[in-house]
Amino acid sequence: MALPPEFREIAKRVTGWRRRGAEDETGTLGLITDEVACGAVAEVRTGRRAPARRRAATAW
Repeated sequence: MALPPEFREIAKRVTGWRRRGAEDETGTLGLITDEVACGAVAEVRTGRRAPARRRAATAW
């Protein structure tokens, strides 16, 4: 299924890639500091995991 052009335009505006300049290779992952990671660990209650993958066929 092809994505509508409007979706592609919105995706270009909200992407986290190159957020901090042309050399940025991590996008919004760069916002995960040691403090943020420690805070997230403190929230763990059950150990259940959720997949964080997206379809590889997605082309922006």
